[in-house]
Amino acid sequence: AEVYASPTDRTQYGRSVLAADPNSPGSLGIAISNLVLAYTGYVKPPYAGAPLLENQPDAVLTALRAFVGLAPVVILLISYIVVYRYPITRQRHSEILAELARRKAQ
Repeated sequence: AEVYASPTDRTQYGRSVLAADPNSPGSLGIAISNLVLAYTGYVKPPYAGAPLLENQPDAVLTALRAFVGLAPVVILLISYIVVYRYPITRQRHSEILAELARRKAQ
């Protein structure tokens, strides 16, 4: 598989991102999804406007379903764990508010 910077001028979406912001730092999500699609055998449409899903291998369709359904759920569950374990209590919250009020009064 070939690797290109994200966003790249090799895709329509990449060109639109670069047109909106030529200094765009890119997206790790786009890079990962492009890598997975390339690995699963994504077939480039033969011409602009060609049907995208009709000629794709089952592995590509499975990967797309995972990105749309499974990946957001996993990320959400991880974020719940991070928030739950965040080291703040009601007492610590009150201390922070008191410190902010003290600083504002100075």
